[in-house]
Amino acid sequence: MAAMVDRFNVRLKSFAAVQYAVHTDYKIVYVNLRPALTATTDWNYDEIHPSDAGAAKAAAIISEKIAANTPSA
Repeated sequence: MAAMVDRFNVRLKSFAAVQYAVHTDYKIVYVNLRPALTATTDWNYDEIHPSDAGAAKAAAIISEKIAANTPSA
């Protein structure tokens, strides 16, 4: 499963880069969460969906990325 998700992430990162280049009026930020979700307890049994602990880690990272890419008023 990990190899399939890694291949998907390569394509997703490429897609985000193309969209960012085409749509210059808004910002697209690709975030790879796999390096942060390394514990077995970060994942549900299906190895694709994060557990509650993994989702909390993911939410914190996404929150940081949103804050870093939101213009201040």
